[in-house]
Amino acid sequence: MNVIESFRMALSSIMAHKMRSILTMLGIIIGVGSIITIVAIGQMGEQQLKNSVSGGNKAMVTMEFGPPGSSSLTGPMLTPPQIRPVDVERIRQLPYVKSFIEQRMDMSDIVSGSKKAEGVYIRAGDLEIFELNNLVPVAGRLIEQDDVDRAAQVIVLGQDTATQLFASPDEAIGKVIELNRQPVRVIGVVEEQSTLGFTMQTCFVPMTAWESLYPGAVSFSQFAVVATDVEHVTEAGQNAADYLNETLVVNPEEALFKPTDMRQLEEEISSITSIMTAIIGGIAAISLLVGGIGVMNIMLVSVAERTREIGVRKALGATRGRILQQFLIESMVLTSLGGIIGIVFAYALTALVAAILKYEFVLSIPVTIIAVLFSSLIGVVFGLLPANKAAKLSPIDALRYE
Repeated sequence: MNVIESFRMALSSIMAHKMRSILTMLGIIIGVGSIITIVAIGQMGEQQLKNSVSGGNKAMVTMEFGPPGSSSLTGPMLTPPQIRPVDVERIRQLPYVKSFIEQRMDMSDIVSGSKKAEGVYIRAGDLEIFELNNLVPVAGRLIEQDDVDRAAQVIVLGQDTATQLFASPDEAIGKVIELNRQPVRVIGVVEEQSTLGFTMQTCFVPMTAWESLYPGAVSFSQFAVVATDVEHVTEAGQNAADYLNETLVVNPEEALFKPTDMRQLEEEISSITSIMTAIIGGIAAISLLVGGIGVMNIMLVSVAERTREIGVRKALGATRGRILQQFLIESMVLTSLGGIIGIVFAYALTALVAAILKYEFVLSIPVTIIAVLFSSLIGVVFGLLPANKAAKLSPIDALRYE
């Protein structure tokens, strides 16, 4: 009996006991589906986090101020020295530097009549900030150069904030609301970005209007350098940091300006998310082992049920290797089918999660292939004992079996 005939007999045996086969495959289906889904969600979350940090701009370098040797994810955030307009102009003239951007941030309540949106994240900057954040207006318009030139007290609301204060985003346009007890006019509403499924309420105002909206307040400033091209992003960041450290830093042993380009930050994010995904995926892989035990159990039952068949085949000349091959192939077919169904399950579940969390759909092909191959390996490993038991049966004892 050749391999093709063994596959045909394996499928016939599986179809003859449909419910038992489905229940046996269930552990494999859940195991394969869980591993693929968890890895896919981890990759989608990692990509979303990278995009939210960089705004999707690979040529941007964030400028941090902190102790030497610390990183953005592990070091404390210190208040940097004041960067003067003349410093900004000089940095923009450095090699590979396209622009130097400052943005300010604060948390405030926004009031409209009797309604209030609490703890809203307010961001101020020049037009480049709004471009880098890839803001998509759902009503009205974005901040324009005329608003910046006039230091206009206008605001672009996030969609969640707008729906808290008004019946719809369209209704918010043109309304005057209170921000930090200062009147501001709503000119637009934008779709808010989420990070790992969490959406922070964020609104935007022109940088030139910041002092009038927050007179005398101490706010957090963040700086970024945009390079002329992606290839020279590291040089641009280092040139800007060198200038700031030489010009403004008094005690470089205590704190320095440090560039963190997106590639370095992405490596840190990847290392953290990869460890988390591996741990959770490893836990999910346990279900594959449980499924393998189920396969071994059902194959032992199959050997017991087909003892007389094995005896007849051995009496007709089937070798021990042929019997071993038949039951191993049957076990592999069972687990491989479970793996394929698990892929379909993982695809549907991942697509559902991506739609709910508004992630870009990602499904790792290498992980999918490895999961299916591993499920087939489970069939070999856990099918070996039943197959070996069947192959070792004596023809006479098998024919006498009741």
